[in-house]
Amino acid sequence: MKRRKTACPSCGAPIEFTVGSVVSVCEFCQSAVARTDRKVEDIGKVAELVQTPSRLHCGLSGTFNKKHFTVVGRVQYQHPAGGVWDEWYLAFPGGRWGWLAEAQGKTYLMFQRKLSSRVQIPGFDALEVGSSVKLGDSEFAVTERGVATALAAEGDIPWAFRGGAEHQFVDLQGENGVFATFEYGASTCAYVGKEISLDSLALEGDGWN
Repeated sequence: MKRRKTACPSCGAPIEFTVGSVVSVCEFCQSAVARTDRKVEDIGKVAELVQTPSRLHCGLSGTFNKKHFTVVGRVQYQHPAGGVWDEWYLAFPGGRWGWLAEAQGKTYLMFQRKLSSRVQIPGFDALEVGSSVKLGDSEFAVTERGVATALAAEGDIPWAFRGGAEHQFVDLQGENGVFATFEYGASTCAYVGKEISLDSLALEGDGWN
């Protein structure tokens, strides 16, 4: 897994960005460090992670669809109804990323879906629970719609993480166990995947059991 080495602009400690990551959290001073084409920037301290029952941690490796990956980062979100959930980031070969979300005792592995110009995702305010949505040739039903808050993070993040920022999201269920999430912000992103078992990922590394 290729990495780009630099120094934390806050404390000077070494930081290594995974290829394709946008923000890396300094493990020494807990600063969120964002990178651009020309420099790195300290965008603020990151709050402490809330203790959760997750078995995952950064540094684990595994396999999905015969492709090797490494767990390189995590963001914790505050759910609008209370409680938190973890979203883990998996770095695959070639700069590809997977999003592994753990919520309410279930685990979903998703990948960002590149949308063609002919695919139009409805606006956040246009959707409600029970709505039907077409994504390409697949039909989905809206199961949840809300605004989450990005609380804390560790490791490498493949998007512009900022602590305390609100994120509008819509979760959808498709046929044959397919799951999708729309995230709204400066641009609208779609992530598609399915519920999985952690045991199916052949995870290994220090502390894994």
